[in-house]
Amino acid sequence: MIDINNKFKNFSNNNYSMVDTSSYQNKSEIIEERIRLAKQRAKEGESPEMDGYAIILEGLYDLARKRAPEVLPQLEKVVETTDAFTYDIQKLSAIRDYIRDYIPPTEQENTHKQRIQNLEKGLKKLLDWDVKDYLYDLYKSIRSGESIPLDFNFYLEKVRLSTYPTDERLDWETKTRYTREEAAYGRLRYHIECLLGNPEGYMQHMREGNLEAFVREYCKPIHR
Repeated sequence: MIDINNKFKNFSNNNYSMVDTSSYQNKSEIIEERIRLAKQRAKEGESPEMDGYAIILEGLYDLARKRAPEVLPQLEKVVETTDAFTYDIQKLSAIRDYIRDYIPPTEQENTHKQRIQNLEKGLKKLLDWDVKDYLYDLYKSIRSGESIPLDFNFYLEKVRLSTYPTDERLDWETKTRYTREEAAYGRLRYHIECLLGNPEGYMQHMREGNLEAFVREYCKPIHR
């Protein structure tokens, strides 16, 4: 797997510390260069995941520029920790979906400023080692089948319906693997939505050891 972070090491070290975050508008040279490099690597066929990484990252960047340009400095830091791996792609996808679904396109809503502040704080918390380890372990345990979420049957039915139009008959092992992949991303997305929407509450309940109950109650996930 190509290590895209090494390609940015000198760029980030030489430029990021000089950025005046107070003057940020809606542009990030760091993210734009990463997108350009990912697209280049995808064309060269260095990784089957690279194309998906470039697509998700570009979509996230465009959305953040339009709806929450204030968080670009913090988003850069999160992006710099990612690579063209399935887990990282899905993490970026979850951030993109949160901005799309919860950050309004205009500032008319009274809660807009608070949501932007929470988003920025949540992105910062995504870099904490305890949060990074928790989310990755959660994702990996579901995808591997080590743990089964309460809504597993929902994802099983989702997989069945997604293959029904093509009349694709999946054996039980394949169907279960697809279901675990769907469920792992679903739980990751719910946690990221909670973290970005209520970072203080999320971190408090993580410390108290009742985070899963908080996610179920606070986020009230809407299955997509």
